[in-house]
Amino acid sequence: MLGQDLSLKGVSRAAAGLPTLASLDLEVAAGEHVALLERGDGAALTLLRLVAGFARPDIGRVVVGGVDVTDRPPGERPGVLVAADPGLFAAVRVEEAVALAAGRRHPHDRGARRARARALLEDYGLADVADRFPVALDAATLCRVALIRALAAEPALLLLDRTFLGVPVADRPPLRDLLDRIRRDTGVSVLERCDDPAEALARADRVGALHGGRLVQIDTPDRIWSAPLSLAVARLGGAVDVVPGRLIDAQGGKGRIDTPIGPLVGTLFGEIAPGTAVTAAIRPERIDLADREPAPDRVVNRFEADFVERRLTGPLVRHVFAVGDTRLTLVRLDRGLHRLLLAGRSLLAIDADDVWIHPAESGGDFGG
Repeated sequence: MLGQDLSLKGVSRAAAGLPTLASLDLEVAAGEHVALLERGDGAALTLLRLVAGFARPDIGRVVVGGVDVTDRPPGERPGVLVAADPGLFAAVRVEEAVALAAGRRHPHDRGARRARARALLEDYGLADVADRFPVALDAATLCRVALIRALAAEPALLLLDRTFLGVPVADRPPLRDLLDRIRRDTGVSVLERCDDPAEALARADRVGALHGGRLVQIDTPDRIWSAPLSLAVARLGGAVDVVPGRLIDAQGGKGRIDTPIGPLVGTLFGEIAPGTAVTAAIRPERIDLADREPAPDRVVNRFEADFVERRLTGPLVRHVFAVGDTRLTLVRLDRGLHRLLLAGRSLLAIDADDVWIHPAESGGDFGG
């Protein structure tokens, strides 16, 4: 079954029992993978349950493949929800669990169900666990079986609710590869509540950022990472250095702000009047040691900073600097202690395109 498009029109939910979801419009194209990021609100869970049919919106409509399914129960919708706890039947073996899911398309033909289950397990490299009980499987294998079990139902829309949450990070890439293969093989559309921003940015076609129960930005991974519309979105995408300030003047999409580390020139997001309190967000990867001259057409902020400490985080090294009372982090690939030894005072540089200026209230109190 090929993937179908999903269209949510003015959908919201504020009733007891689920986190509040403010009114939103969302379009997922047939075969597209959209990942949802949030921090603690739970609105993405509400959204998935509304699409799956386990909850009904207060207002708005849910349309899949051009058909309004708002009032249909889960079993009559062309989507399957796969949660972090896959909920496989503990009392039956893997093949039977997959065959039961195939009953959605073959409700009266036990032989067809079993044949489809065996074929799927063979095609996706799980034949060796067909006779095992789900409780005997490790977390990664259990997730693989959960995805294949969902596939057995021939869904047009695959809804993933932090499906890989219980799997060690090191074991997740093969699961992501499996999901990519399922998309290639079937064309299924995917809407995912994702717990890892790195996975969302690396694998999804588009990423939706939710904050305060609202969908505040949905865009390509590159734009979520490099052009976040608010500080909250910047923090959802990954680590940022945040410097408070006040806008001095603005021209041509760029603004000059007064900050505790001195004047900064950056890129403005939104209409901001001079004198407004703002925050400047900077990805640690975008801070450079000022050891070369910038191109003539680039505006680069330069300032002196005191080296504080070096933190090794696997393949990356986080270098912490102090500019007065403000801490800034510079991230680089680890190439050994002899390649980058820092001590004392250093000159740092930040391109104006990599300083994102937002109004202070646009997620400025969003923790973490």
